[in-house]
Amino acid sequence: GLWVHHMFSTGLDLLPISFFSAASFTIAIPSGISIFAWVTTIYGGRVRFSPAFMFALGFIVTFVIGGVSGVMVAMVPFDWQVHDSYFVVAHFH
Repeated sequence: GLWVHHMFSTGLDLLPISFFSAASFTIAIPSGISIFAWVTTIYGGRVRFSPAFMFALGFIVTFVIGGVSGVMVAMVPFDWQVHDSYFVVAHFH
């Protein structure tokens, strides 16, 4: 499912592109559930600002930024604009 954004710029018809776009959007559902679980675990726990907690918090923030940019790349018109650019590279890294 993660590679399908490459199919947007291949010249396919509307139906396959719509399928690949929907497949790209569905990745956001389990990712959003994971983020919700992590944040509620932090909210329900006793927070100590140790280095391990700060790394975990930094991971969550980075994961959210990557997820938001992933939803942006899942939109076909936007992906046509940024395909083979550093925006896609930054999203994956």
